[in-house]
Amino acid sequence: MIPPCAVLLDFARRKNKKETLDAAPLWRQCGAMISDSKTASIRTLDRINLRLPGETFDAIDAARGERPGMVSRNTWITEAIQEKLARARAENGLGEGQRRNG
Repeated sequence: MIPPCAVLLDFARRKNKKETLDAAPLWRQCGAMISDSKTASIRTLDRINLRLPGETFDAIDAARGERPGMVSRNTWITEAIQEKLARARAENGLGEGQRRNG
């Protein structure tokens, strides 16, 4: 069976450059829904994009400015996430490193 990606890639090659760029989002997603495609995995340390409103960045920067020393925005956000996860574990009665089964 010919994977749908092969058809899209062949189509993209036969079109002019402008149409190929327009088709790019289609072939970039190629294989995303095929059952034998790779499953997503999070590496030990992975990079993500985070979209936040400007007001949120301003509030984060203000909170960073209140702390002694230099704290990067990334470090501040990472600490905030860790604090939120710890609170959620405490609210659910789970200790550090424990998970609820089910």
